[in-house]
Amino acid sequence: MDCCALERDTPFIKQASIDVIETINLWIQDHQDLVYILIFTYCVSKSSILPVFVGILVASGSLLLVPSLTAMIAGGFAGDMLRLSLIHI
Repeated sequence: MDCCALERDTPFIKQASIDVIETINLWIQDHQDLVYILIFTYCVSKSSILPVFVGILVASGSLLLVPSLTAMIAGGFAGDMLRLSLIHI
């Protein structure tokens, strides 16, 4: 493959990536309540890199700040309490 062919294909690849991101972004905007429930549920079970992705979605305008923070904090707290209560059984 020569370098010129790669350069010609690159705009198509970039556009395809942008289309996928826009599709995901639109789905998230249309299903915000479900996304907040998923954030809460994930934070109950375990907390890791999810807050970083939620921050990106908040910065892009797909999610609102207060419900996102509420779901993460409440989910993390509920998960910690659940794990603590299971340890002391």
